[in-house]
Amino acid sequence: MGEEAPAVDYSAVVEKHLGICDQVIKGGMSIEEGLKEMLDVIPLGCKDTGILEKNAEAILSVLASVKEVKESYISTLSVEEQSWLMMYVYKGLGASENKEATIVPPAQIMFKWFNAIYKVGGDGCVMRAVSRRKAL
Repeated sequence: MGEEAPAVDYSAVVEKHLGICDQVIKGGMSIEEGLKEMLDVIPLGCKDTGILEKNAEAILSVLASVKEVKESYISTLSVEEQSWLMMYVYKGLGASENKEATIVPPAQIMFKWFNAIYKVGGDGCVMRAVSRRKAL
C-alpha cells in the first residue's frame, strides 16, 4: 500500500499567497515570479470557502494591479498553471455577480489577461478552465 499524502495547511498557503501579493503589488517581486509561486499550490481540497475566497482575492489583486498585461507573464507558466490562471480570470469576470466577493477587478483588465493567456495557451487552456468541476 502507498503512503497517504500529508495534509496541506491551506490557511498557511493562503497567508503565503497574500504575502506574495503584497510583494508583487509593491514591486518587491516580479509578476512572473509571483504568479508562478501563487499558482504552485491551489487550495482545491479545501472545504473552507473563506480560505478559497482569500486565495482568489490575492491572485485577483495581483492581476488587477497590472496595467499592461504582457504575454511574457504567461509564457513562463506551465500549461497547468496557465489553466489555473484562466480559471481565476473567469472568477474575476464573474465577481460582479457574486455578492460575497471581496474584490471585483475591472473587467477591462480581466479581458486583457484573458487575451494574453489565450494567445499563449490557446483553446485548450480555455477548455480546461471552463470544464473544471471543482470551483476555486
